[in-house]
Amino acid sequence: IENLHIAQQQLKTYRQSVLKWAFEGKLTNENVKEGELPEGWKMSNLNELKQFSLYGPRFSSKDYSQDGIAVLRTTDISERGKVDWLNSPKLDLSEKDYQKYKLLKNDLLITRTGSIGRLSIFNDNKKAIPGAFLIHYRLSEGLNIWYIFHFLKSQKAQKHFSEHSFGVGRPNLNVPNIELLQIPLPPEKEQNEIVEAI
Repeated sequence: IENLHIAQQQLKTYRQSVLKWAFEGKLTNENVKEGELPEGWKMSNLNELKQFSLYGPRFSSKDYSQDGIAVLRTTDISERGKVDWLNSPKLDLSEKDYQKYKLLKNDLLITRTGSIGRLSIFNDNKKAIPGAFLIHYRLSEGLNIWYIFHFLKSQKAQKHFSEHSFGVGRPNLNVPNIELLQIPLPPEKEQNEIVEAI
């Protein structure tokens, strides 16, 4: 058991090292110099990469029902983006409201209240909307969403979320502070290679 715990810690350390190398360009570019981006890379942010961002709508607990459209929390979505449909709250929502807030495959969800920096990608085909504690991002075409996901899970990004949250007891994160985070962005082909390596 002790050896297993040690191995788990070593895996976490190794994963963070792999993420660091990935976003410095060292996984796909052997000769990249320290502090420089590889050729073809650029710095960007979610403001430049998004189609839109939207705060999840707030509903009263009395609005929830046994059936209807799922209202998701990041805890309802696995690392692979699959939804726990059994435990997510449901809402009898009008078609107009559903169309306004609906989630599509590859939409990014970031927790903005409480568990700051927890995130997931919606990777399902059923009807769902984000809950009130989430920020919903739909990103532009030509991006590997899992590259963005892994970057936002890196120590650098998580540190940024922590430092730019505000409030006592239940910290909060907002869109302007999220979009201050600079994202090293390679060409799409290289994004795909990095995601495969990770």
